[in-house]
Amino acid sequence: MLDSKFKRILFIGFSIFILFWFIEAATPNFSLANNFKISLLNFTYAPIRYFSNLYLGLTKISDILKIGEIKKENLSLKEDNLKLLQTKEELTQKLNLCVNWQETEKFFPTLEIQPAEIKGYFSEGGRNYFLINKGKNDNIQLNKAVIWGKYLVGKIVEVYPKESIVETILSQKLAANVYFSSTPQARGVAQGYLETGMTLEEVPANFSIKENDLVLTSGLGGVLPPHLIVGKIIKKTSSPSEVFQKFLVEPLIDFDNLEILFVVMN
Repeated sequence: MLDSKFKRILFIGFSIFILFWFIEAATPNFSLANNFKISLLNFTYAPIRYFSNLYLGLTKISDILKIGEIKKENLSLKEDNLKLLQTKEELTQKLNLCVNWQETEKFFPTLEIQPAEIKGYFSEGGRNYFLINKGKNDNIQLNKAVIWGKYLVGKIVEVYPKESIVETILSQKLAANVYFSSTPQARGVAQGYLETGMTLEEVPANFSIKENDLVLTSGLGGVLPPHLIVGKIIKKTSSPSEVFQKFLVEPLIDFDNLEILFVVMN
């Protein structure tokens, strides 16, 4: 029963298809066929167009929502990146502190030292200073030597409850008694010069001092510990007829890039 009805429907559909094909072939301009084709196309296209526009609209809304989500994610990533950079900076400072502390203790195991962070740098009347974050509350005292590794940086000249001022060896008013790596028995006095280097004077003429000789603290006077490196000889400035020799000394540390210093407590 069902099989016969299916055959009948199939036959009717096929007959209609043959009829319109015949009409189309016999009369290309036949208006009824054309109108039927147009109506059929419009009927078929209308829902397609509707759903297509609906899809495009939903796609645009989805894109707008995605842009908002992307902006939020981008802001979150920027915040995370800033936190990572801050963490990296803190870890770098801690690493530098550990490395510098170990280096300092390696060269001067008998010194009691306390680390201090540099908070600022300023100059006044040919004198150069660091501001550090340690003061009276940390037992910091006047005239204590300040070092970095095996190098002399300066000494404490002012002390406040939570801060102190360090005058550097580049200051024209700060002098240090020194000796030389190649001639330990020779003595001289080094002091700041033009805020970039130091002059070395009062070196007896009978001693042969060479370029690139290291200049180290002698410990005379009891203010600065001995054997701290002040710099190296770069040029002789005195004439052969003078009783005392004079030299220019170049520091071996970069004062502009220092972040942590060590105050000698004993």
